[in-house]
Amino acid sequence: MILKDIQEEHKKHGNLIPKIENLFNEIRRNLDLKKLEDFKKILKDLKIELKEHFFKEESKLFPKIINKSNELLITNLEKEHMELLNLLEKLDKNIERILNGEYIWAEFRYNIKEFLHTLNDHILKEDYQLLPSI
Repeated sequence: MILKDIQEEHKKHGNLIPKIENLFNEIRRNLDLKKLEDFKKILKDLKIELKEHFFKEESKLFPKIINKSNELLITNLEKEHMELLNLLEKLDKNIERILNGEYIWAEFRYNIKEFLHTLNDHILKEDYQLLPSI
């Protein structure tokens, strides 16, 4: 059951990647601060979901499947969990700075791209390296 839940969450989070990118591009193109506030809420909700997802993996899945052949991969995946949460924190700070009048759109765009790339790469590692080995 947990494996199916994790796979469904991966699909959901993977489907969010282009939506987040498109919404960011729309906000940036129009410098729409109202939509930026909505975007902040989307990222906050995603952070909550990811925390729950990572906890499920780290506390329920990984301990049951770890072995010599996948130990390094699991260790790296756990590091990526922290990296993704840190990137979301950085995005939240970027949004606050923009809402307070700073013009840091290039930095914000870079951080969005880094987050989305890391999330996509992380999902692929779990779906195509870790989960098939179970």
